[in-house]
Amino acid sequence: MERLKAYLKENYRSLLGSFMLALILWVSISSEKVYTTQIRLPFKVNLGGDSLTLVRKIPEDITLRIKGTGRMLFGLNFRDKSIHLNIPDIKKTKIIDLTEQKQNLHFPSEYGMEILSVISPRRILVEVDKKIERKLPVKVEHHIQTVPGYLFVSQQVHPDSVQVSGPQKLVSKLTAISTDSIIMKDAKYPFTSTVHFISPRPGIIFITPEKGQVTTTIEPIVERTLYNVPIQLVNFPPDLQAVAEPAMISVRVKGGETRVTRLRTDEISVIFDYKLSFHKGVMEYPMQIVTPADITWLEVVPQKFVLQLIQKGNTL
Repeated sequence: MERLKAYLKENYRSLLGSFMLALILWVSISSEKVYTTQIRLPFKVNLGGDSLTLVRKIPEDITLRIKGTGRMLFGLNFRDKSIHLNIPDIKKTKIIDLTEQKQNLHFPSEYGMEILSVISPRRILVEVDKKIERKLPVKVEHHIQTVPGYLFVSQQVHPDSVQVSGPQKLVSKLTAISTDSIIMKDAKYPFTSTVHFISPRPGIIFITPEKGQVTTTIEPIVERTLYNVPIQLVNFPPDLQAVAEPAMISVRVKGGETRVTRLRTDEISVIFDYKLSFHKGVMEYPMQIVTPADITWLEVVPQKFVLQLIQKGNTL
């Protein structure tokens, strides 16, 4: 009872307004009297055929002065009440004076109401272009933070591409379609999210399907040592023969559990570039370590190697 009293106290104004509106409508419905009124309704433009489409949005609403019975006016609350402007003959961008388009303004069905005049907007810019469709890849937007000791590994989106339709001048410039952002803190385990594909121009550029699924992989960070990784000696003069001592080293790496477990020795490059690093009289050199993007190297043993250069049978 107390909850009811509190609700009535907080909402008495809206309840009273609803009651008065209902009373007015009841009085209107009780007769077939014809009324002239000003009304604001959703506004849509229908172009001729499927070859053209709008480049920019038109006003969402139109304000009209209309005439009809109370019963007909009340019926607008329960039906599609959009006003449609039919302009099948439009071929290029133009400004349309709505005050001169009464004959092309229509309700979706015969309501028995008459449009007397257009109040606002009085003019609209209808910009059109050739309609095209393209298949574009999906780009997943995310802000994912893992707990210490865990790593964001990868994401798989389904579908990985979508059908995009809209005006040629806009759709032809697109390279990918983004999702709404996946936000996760303290992630520790894999999870799946439902995402919506974001139109760069809602109401102008359309995407099919409108949403998809993204599976995010989170794994523990592990370390592993790979042995016998060969040192690659590159960019030496053709008259020199180079020898590395030792010829192979060990590399300790870290990364996601699955990736590190499957990592092969030939995926890691240990490089010495003669053109970049050689100094006359120096024999010991560090190496350049190159790993895949999802792998981090921690240390190498040994940290340096001895470079031997042989020219025409002589050691330099």
